[in-house]
Amino acid sequence: MAVLIIILLSFLIAGWIFLSVFRSPGAKGFSRWKLGTSLLARALLILGAVGFFGNALSAAGALNWLPPSFEWPAGYTRGVLTTPAGVHVVPLEPSGRVQIYDAGWRFLRGWHIEGSGKPLHLTPAGGETFHVFTAGSHWDFVFDTQGRMISKEKYGATSGPNFMNRGEATFVPTRLWLWVYSSPFLSFFTSMAGMGVMMLMARHAPKDTEASPPTR
Repeated sequence: MAVLIIILLSFLIAGWIFLSVFRSPGAKGFSRWKLGTSLLARALLILGAVGFFGNALSAAGALNWLPPSFEWPAGYTRGVLTTPAGVHVVPLEPSGRVQIYDAGWRFLRGWHIEGSGKPLHLTPAGGETFHVFTAGSHWDFVFDTQGRMISKEKYGATSGPNFMNRGEATFVPTRLWLWVYSSPFLSFFTSMAGMGVMMLMARHAPKDTEASPPTR
């Protein structure tokens, strides 16, 4: 099933990018600022599509080849756990990842959580270790802050954590231009903004008029 999801999402993102790049918004006769606006709209559409489908592909496990040194933009997230040593453990539910930051919010490492893509719940497991509970697949992982998996087991439907109470939300330091990749909602609205501008420009684009036949 995961392979089919990956293939489907790959075709969707490829088609979206193809349409945004090659669909002409009637640029013939446009002034420079209109052409610049058209390019900006296409860029918004592509960035949003990459963010939206990128999160989905990551959650499905298609981006597990990313090294632990890769930092996925975190933005605004809920359920951050802080260990006794001051290390911050950040769950990224849309991309199905956990990322580790030091006490000063400097990124250290991150990795994908198997069977994720739905709410994640973190709880302490003693010292510098922690539980990662997955809502969809009912896994209970125990990791340390170095990324080593200590244990993995299923939990019962009545013995899991309360996913409705995952702790307070936190703003993780993220560059402004990377926020679009931190949330599928931000990605979606970014694409919709680009598509809206393209539709408006296409509606007001100069229309070619057919030459009238010569009079005799």
